[in-house]
Amino acid sequence: ITNSTISGNESGKPGTDYQEKKRGGGIFVLFGELELTNVTVEGNAAPVGGGVFNNEANAAAGQVTLRNTIVANSSGANCSGVVASDGHNLTSDNTCPFSAAGDMQNVDPMLGPLADNAGPTQTHALLSGSPAIDAGENAVCPATDQRGVTRPVDGNGDGVAVCDIGAFEAPAGTTAPTASPTPEATPPPNPTVTPEPGNLPAAFPRTGGRPSPSGASPVAGSGAFAASAAALGGLAAVAVLRRRRR
Repeated sequence: ITNSTISGNESGKPGTDYQEKKRGGGIFVLFGELELTNVTVEGNAAPVGGGVFNNEANAAAGQVTLRNTIVANSSGANCSGVVASDGHNLTSDNTCPFSAAGDMQNVDPMLGPLADNAGPTQTHALLSGSPAIDAGENAVCPATDQRGVTRPVDGNGDGVAVCDIGAFEAPAGTTAPTASPTPEATPPPNPTVTPEPGNLPAAFPRTGGRPSPSGASPVAGSGAFAASAAALGGLAAVAVLRRRRR
């Protein structure tokens, strides 16, 4: 089965119908093998295997193989029996053993209601933000979808055309691409100012002598020591002259 929608089917009524009728609301496989490619199985119901039911007990007898397929929102489990994945399938619960590349379990496919979305038959459209958009495998994807729309289409607007999962191919730009987070700017380090010799910051106290008559602060540092030494030298010279006069 390729490019098909299986929706709103029901099989069996608990307590009234015989056992076989209580299985496989959407798909019932009695024997042999079945392959599903880009199929949407949505909203089907049965007491056992509401979405897909395989009557065979082991893979040697026959199995159901899915690829690029949605099985979702079934009453009575999405899958029952021997069901295998070839990758890029999506199920809304954990009853389908999907563990191949690109598979998604317990994920809401975000489908629109069954409706006339153009084409000869009704489909479930992929809504904006659906994880099925651009999540299929191009190598096994049919050339068109159920409506006859050419595949693949760049549905998420990231510049790369990838086949969607299911029977419906979303139009270009249905989902906006995820923007990369902007890295936070690293603030520049606070500069450390080292005062030049003789130019101390105003916050430092200035020492080295008494205020001048003009009120200006005396010179601090090595200059102040040099001035003091010169003054002492002058006093020593005056003392020598006085001794000679005596």
